Amino acid sequence: MMENEDREFEQLKLLFDYTKFHIGLYTTVATIFGGLYSASDKLPFKFNSGLLIGSVICILLAGIAGGTIASSIPGHSGYTQFWGAVIGPFRLKLFKAETWTYIEHSAFWLAALLAVLSIVSHSPTDAPSAPHRKTALLTTAVISGSLPLMKQSYRPQLQSN
Repeated sequence: MMENEDREFEQLKLLFDYTKFHIGLYTTVATIFGGLYSASDKLPFKFNSGLLIGSVICILLAGIAGGTIASSIPGHSGYTQFWGAVIGPFRLKLFKAETWTYIEHSAFWLAALLAVLSIVSHSPTDAPSAPHRKTALLTTAVISGSLPLMKQSYRPQLQSN
């Protein structure tokens, strides 16, 4: 019985660490995208600014989902209990924890797809103007400082000894 509880707790710790890693990744990616947008007139390549902004929005959603997961874990003692618990930001009970992992992962990969598409589908008139670049830089700084971003569904498995 105790071995199962230890295993559940270890799986919960792994999910927490995994989610923290993703939140850091989202912050980094959002900052990079904001920098790209801000310096778009100096880059050797062009991108579709609308798709890149869409990518940043998806990263923001992934970060919200990841933050919801990470901030809810301490209130649970085992992985299975947490996985089925209904959680949400600001104490709102919106979805099961499992669903939040799907939201996080889906938003991240959609952001990655939009980022790639923003480069391969640009048009010559897509370069943002100087005022828009400054606004993007400020927005990115605010996002990366307070709302980290993204994730994938993850159900850690421990090896039996």
